[in-house]
Amino acid sequence: TDPSKIVYQAESPDEGALTAFAKAMGWFFCGKTSTHTTLKVHDKDEVFEVLNVNKFNSARKRMSVVCRTPEGRIVLYCKGADNVMLERLAPAQP
Repeated sequence: TDPSKIVYQAESPDEGALTAFAKAMGWFFCGKTSTHTTLKVHDKDEVFEVLNVNKFNSARKRMSVVCRTPEGRIVLYCKGADNVMLERLAPAQP
């Protein structure tokens, strides 16, 4: 199956925008298990180990996922309401 032909479903407009951007940049979701997510990144399969998920809730107004990248780095991916995310940026970050 050609990953560029896959049509993704999103739970929110923000997720739809993030997914469309990732697809436009050559990142495609291939599958997941309870501990790993597989992506095709520029025609190369990459497996990310999911270390922890903090699900969205109305108090935090965001969700976070901690992953180990294929290179072994630990990365935090976070998405949430603009006002919540912006107030958490360091002062030097736009």
